[in-house]
Amino acid sequence: MSPWTIWSTLHELLYPYHIQRVQGLRPTDFAPWRAFCKKFCGRCRNYPAFAGRILVTDESCFTRLGIVNFHNVHMWTDANPHAYRQQHLQDEFSINVWAALVGNNITGPFELPHRLNGKLWRQTLDQINKSKLEKNVTKKSC
Repeated sequence: MSPWTIWSTLHELLYPYHIQRVQGLRPTDFAPWRAFCKKFCGRCRNYPAFAGRILVTDESCFTRLGIVNFHNVHMWTDANPHAYRQQHLQDEFSINVWAALVGNNITGPFELPHRLNGKLWRQTLDQINKSKLEKNVTKKSC
């Protein structure tokens, strides 16, 4: 019996799934989260447009290596191709970006300083066009 037959038999009716990374929670975190969810759902019932007025922001760091999905890195062949992937290049770089979402409106992305502390973060927020954020927040009413 070939290895492929064994492999396909073992994986019959199975599908590859990616594990989703989530923020870890401590046992003491669940009560505050539950209270927040109840309050949020109550506000959404009383004011249907409430969820659309929430400002959601995030920042990310992108590097030359980018994001690699190792699930798709496999090479299926009958002989070892001695394949390799370069990494740790001498001239690496990274860029930090920030964006915001209010309802269906996206503000950004904006490039952030390479090293960010509280003072630089405040200066960066001051430089970002606040009128876009304010316009997006006040556009929808409760």
